Amino acid sequence: MYTPIFAHLGHWYVSLPIFGAPVAIVAIAVKVSERRERRRARDGDTSRLRVVSAEDGDRTIVTVNGPLDYPTLLDIEHELGVEVRRAPRVLLDMSHVTAVEKEEFAWSVTEIVNGVAGADIAVAIGSAPALRALGEVCALEGIKLVGGPARSARP
Repeated sequence: MYTPIFAHLGHWYVSLPIFGAPVAIVAIAVKVSERRERRRARDGDTSRLRVVSAEDGDRTIVTVNGPLDYPTLLDIEHELGVEVRRAPRVLLDMSHVTAVEKEEFAWSVTEIVNGVAGADIAVAIGSAPALRALGEVCALEGIKLVGGPARSARP
């Protein structure tokens, strides 16, 4: 009797838990972490978030906390896209950035700001020494700079 389906069942039965379990564990851990982060943000605890949005009258303030690295750039791009749909006036507050991973990120921030169509975006750098290059690049690209640090979205 020829049973091709049952002949390979032993391979699947052994391989699936060995190779599928780590993938399932990582996926579950990421989903639980994202859920906790959303719950904390909903409850008002934004201390662990790198990019925080807050409403301030007729404009939105997007505050960047901690080091400026590639994941933070992705968060900035996402938050600016979401916030511009709500209100066209946005202030990108970079005064709480502690370090810049690469100098090329200054150009990346300006590309993100210039890539958002139909928005009035200003950038607040403050006195962060790590962001001097960003200030120079913003001036070259014609992006509005705000002098002092903005009112933060931090609690």
